[in-house]
Amino acid sequence: MFTLPVTGLLLVASAFQWYHRQVAMHNDTEITAAHAIGAALSLYLSDNHDTLPPADRWETKLDRLAGGPSLHIVGAPFHDGAGFAMNSLAAGVSLNRVRAAHKLIFAYECTTSRSNVVGSFKDAAGMQGQQIPIVVFADGTVAQLSPMKFRQAIAVSAHQF
Repeated sequence: MFTLPVTGLLLVASAFQWYHRQVAMHNDTEITAAHAIGAALSLYLSDNHDTLPPADRWETKLDRLAGGPSLHIVGAPFHDGAGFAMNSLAAGVSLNRVRAAHKLIFAYECTTSRSNVVGSFKDAAGMQGQQIPIVVFADGTVAQLSPMKFRQAIAVSAHQF
């Protein structure tokens, strides 16, 4: 008599657990990719006289230096996917022109799953809701910021030149 409702509830609970495990794995993949971008960026800067990559195929250029996981992020279930976009202000900039490389956002988590995206933060993940966006600063450091701190970091990045 109670078997069908209990079985239904167990199926729904299992589906929620599966979904949350998939989202957690997606978040781990994003953080791993952000650290790979940061490490590859540090190598790129060393090889290119402290000049950030140009906008043209930036991710492809860093991917060769990452030597580990792909910098491209596969979408979580029921999401369009996410990836990283290069801050358009940072393209090809010499760090000699930057006041504080650790405050200039180089790449940020965005809502597109295409490679080599260059943006102006309009496609940033986490601007709506509670998602915590991941950013890579021009010195290669990685941070997860609250939406409010992310907006503040965008404003600070614009004043680094």
